Amino acid sequence: MTTTLRQSPTGLTDAQWTDKWGAPLTGEPQAFVQLPDQAYRELPGWNASLLKIVVDRGEYHAWREYLDPSRPPREEKPHFISGSIFHCRLNEPDELDKRFVVLPSDLPSRPTAKQLQKPPPKKDGTWNEGTQAYQNWLAYCQAEECWQKFLKEHQGKQVVTQSLMAEGVSQALAVLNHPVLGGLYSDHPWKLIADELTLTYIDPITRSRCKARIDALRIIEGILYALDTKGAQDASPRSFGKDAGKFGYIIQAAFYLDAVFHCGRAIEKALGLSDGALIGLPSLFRFIVVEKDRPCSKLVATYDTPEEHISLGRRAYRKALNQIDAAHRMRYYEGYSESAVELQLPPFELQKVLAFIGDAEQ
Repeated sequence: MTTTLRQSPTGLTDAQWTDKWGAPLTGEPQAFVQLPDQAYRELPGWNASLLKIVVDRGEYHAWREYLDPSRPPREEKPHFISGSIFHCRLNEPDELDKRFVVLPSDLPSRPTAKQLQKPPPKKDGTWNEGTQAYQNWLAYCQAEECWQKFLKEHQGKQVVTQSLMAEGVSQALAVLNHPVLGGLYSDHPWKLIADELTLTYIDPITRSRCKARIDALRIIEGILYALDTKGAQDASPRSFGKDAGKFGYIIQAAFYLDAVFHCGRAIEKALGLSDGALIGLPSLFRFIVVEKDRPCSKLVATYDTPEEHISLGRRAYRKALNQIDAAHRMRYYEGYSESAVELQLPPFELQKVLAFIGDAEQ
């Protein structure tokens, strides 16, 4: 089966991605084992992160963050960096030193472009090398040389601080040291093939490519679990429930489970299972949540996503997928309404004002 896709959020076509990464993309559902993280990022297709933006903020925001060819490089926030380290140490430990390098404590601060500008010369065109400005410039040049040497030695790696590396690694160790979860990540026979498994398929409705990168797949007591690890300030049920709503985790859960369903046969081949081994097997999406502040195994919580939340997330992502695919086909992305709409206060803000003036319900 072959298909011509109408969209490619990464800017690469199927053929271009195949040429670059040496893995042929087809119209059939596929599962890629140990695909580099950058290869997944460049893989054409709609993913859960983009669809969550459509649900939360609309089509135009999704276009601006993912599809706009003139968009600036995305600056990673510290918690995203520590989260990447967390996932890498837990799911791909052999890749940690290949992807990240810790900023040495003795490396000088990197000078700015302005600091690297040579001081102006004297009227006769020479420099007074004894001035403080000239000596500062020399020091800045030496510091930049140290930086250039460091970056050349670690070309292709992401430079991180020691604190971010320690935060990410400690979260991973909290899971690995967990009495129940540890074996699923350290000694499981699927460890090298079912962690960070990349799935891609053609959506049967929009006929566009979708993609997902599952943290881990495991069969536990006859149930196929898609495991997803999160770092959180508070892993308690009430707090993580708020996070799940705020960050659209049920949309991610539904999208990933559907990806597993569509790519079932490809997953069987990737994991070396017999043909049809996953057919009829119930599936669940489980969140593994680690508190970031001094993480330990006792502060790791696990949450299974109930079917009613999966159903709700599926309805949301399906609507978002239909909308963004149609918008991309027409090259028109809906933004905010051009007409005035009625202001609506959140219930808790309205209640606060009513309480102040004495009209709140008792």
